Amino acid sequence: MAVMTEEQKARMAEGKRLARERREREAAEGIGVSANAGNGIPPESAVEEITPLPMVEHEEELPDPGEIAEPEPQTPYDIYLASLPDDARELLTDAELRQAFEDAERDAREERRKRLRQQASDRAKAHAQEAHGLTTPEEAERRRFHENMNRKVRIKPQLPFVGETGGVEAPGITIDGVTYYHGQEYVVPMGRALDIRRSLYCMQQNELDFEGKGRLHGLRRQQASNVNMVRI
Repeated sequence: MAVMTEEQKARMAEGKRLARERREREAAEGIGVSANAGNGIPPESAVEEITPLPMVEHEEELPDPGEIAEPEPQTPYDIYLASLPDDARELLTDAELRQAFEDAERDAREERRKRLRQQASDRAKAHAQEAHGLTTPEEAERRRFHENMNRKVRIKPQLPFVGETGGVEAPGITIDGVTYYHGQEYVVPMGRALDIRRSLYCMQQNELDFEGKGRLHGLRRQQASNVNMVRI
């Protein structure tokens, strides 16, 4: 649907006003009388021809004020700068800050390489001792267990929803002083992932028991039905 701008509306109103004033002036002077004068229709000479105004096909589309732009990806250096206090960014030059960041990155990479070399050496030594019969089966099983528990895995805690409110019971779960929030992905050792999963299972069972749908509720109902039974 065509939409007129405010300027076009004003021009059209001004044209109608001028035409009306001209018709009234000519009617008062008695000029321009035609066959239509007696039926309330103004004479043709009293009608001003108005040139049609151009119509606007579409209004300019404005951005949605509620739309949020996607944040630009940040580099590790940008995150490092954002973590610094204001006085550090004001007093130190960008070259000094970048040099400190690059030195720390280099030292961290070297420390990681050192730890990985030590882990590779320890694992090679353990495998060699097991292959040559220098360790007992119990010691070999214990070593494999610890290796499996220290293996890095990804886990995303999903807390049970509360039927009455439609939300979760808590923002997250806390284990050994560390909070793991609902819906956030974490990279943790296998042992910690099993602890998180066990806690989530207990929370889910507690919510189901509260609603009368849990396994514990079913066991209690079964025990109540068997209370009159006596073993012979």
